[in-house]
Amino acid sequence: MKNLWARRRKNGWLLAELILVSIVTWVIVDPLVVLTHDRNLPEGYRPDHLFLLQLASYPAGSEQFRAEENDTLARKANFERLLNKLKHYEGVKYTTFVLNEQYPSALSISNGNTMFDTIPVRTIRFGFIPHTDYFRTMGMEGAEGMTAEQLDSRDFLWTESVLTADISQRLKDGKPLYGRRLGNGDEEDYRVGGVIAPVRYRSYMQPMPIELYVYEEFPDYMYYYIPLIALRIDDHLSEKVFLHHFREWMNKELTVGNYYVKSVQSFSDIQEQHEFSEGITNQYRLNLALGIFFLVNLCLGVAGTFWMQTRSRREEVGIMLSFGGTPSHITRLLLYEGWILTTLGTLTGCLLYLHTLLSETEHQGTLQHLHRRVECRRKKSGPRECPLREHIWHRTHQRLQNL
Repeated sequence: MKNLWARRRKNGWLLAELILVSIVTWVIVDPLVVLTHDRNLPEGYRPDHLFLLQLASYPAGSEQFRAEENDTLARKANFERLLNKLKHYEGVKYTTFVLNEQYPSALSISNGNTMFDTIPVRTIRFGFIPHTDYFRTMGMEGAEGMTAEQLDSRDFLWTESVLTADISQRLKDGKPLYGRRLGNGDEEDYRVGGVIAPVRYRSYMQPMPIELYVYEEFPDYMYYYIPLIALRIDDHLSEKVFLHHFREWMNKELTVGNYYVKSVQSFSDIQEQHEFSEGITNQYRLNLALGIFFLVNLCLGVAGTFWMQTRSRREEVGIMLSFGGTPSHITRLLLYEGWILTTLGTLTGCLLYLHTLLSETEHQGTLQHLHRRVECRRKKSGPRECPLREHIWHRTHQRLQNL
């Protein structure tokens, strides 16, 4: 320690360099670690062996259009025939409807506030129809003692919702969600009719609270504003082989009345395309390449600095040798000094980065809370909804997740 203090000017510059290197290293590595961690969290549903079909209807001016198949009854019958063909296709295990284009990794997002008395919980909202194998098709897992099979067979009321289990963490009261009353006590008797495991709405984010509200029956307008159809195939089948044969079959067999299948995609491809369109893929690759490049150069720079400092102390080393110091003792002394400087620099850099991180997180959380209060007062909506402006909340949440 005396040697370090005697050379405090030179060691001070070296310590400052180590602190800077530590901070820069965290700035580069932290987003990579967070994104890698989030990608490896349980998704809450199974995107493998899951496909999404986009249906379409021939317009009135098309040669394939049939006027006699265009009323509601004909559309309903044709839709059921098309769905029946899908269910009986070889390898298809489950099928279900995806309403309002709301599903994990969808481009759009529907937000709302789920109210527990006076406590709002920000949620993403999906709609589903009971008894359509929705939970087994999507591969969602039940929670609080429920299974996907039980949820698919349950007679849900329109005043019930299915919530993700992570909402209970937001309430912080330790009570189970199932059976709890929703709303602020002034309106209908809304209740939690089911609970599922947390779901990652985006493949590169952590799970977010989700509320699945109930359509008691298939609405007639959906025969005109056609929903998406999700289908799950057997696990032993290859997705590529299935998709190749299915596309040939659907072009021949899945034109019913004025309906036809416009496109079919696997959920894995949908996730990849969404990550690419959001710039996540390029950002991850760029950060990884820059991280490797800078870390290698930083290590070489720090090693070079230590080497130059050691070379500049040759006279001091010679004096210690002349006074009986052994080479092993001098080596240990230099390594000990380097270890102290590296430890101090690294700890100081980590603490400074942590302080900056916590300050920014607290600032973002305050902004999010203020936006919620302003918007809730501005909009007098139903007992279960008090939406923020979607782009403000989404960007704030995304920044919080990336910190």
